[in-house]
Amino acid sequence: FRMLMIYLQPVLPRTAERAAAFLRSELVWSELPRQLLGHELAPFTPLLQRIDPEVVTRMIESNRGSASERQAALAQGSGAPPGMRAS
Repeated sequence: FRMLMIYLQPVLPRTAERAAAFLRSELVWSELPRQLLGHELAPFTPLLQRIDPEVVTRMIESNRGSASERQAALAQGSGAPPGMRAS
């Protein structure tokens, strides 16, 4: 896990920061070959939140209404969403 987080640190810096706190170890390239045998870890806290499919579905449904409003505005010839039209 530590090795993986060292590799992913440039791409997922906040997650790597939380992983380093959990591991109580710096995530630096020079420490890559060193193993954490007999090393004490911090109490576990989740690094990421799981995606709830129901929440995603609600987000998609709520955006469908916004998309249909934009399409209606385009069909009326304004080209700009409501509230953004030039006077």
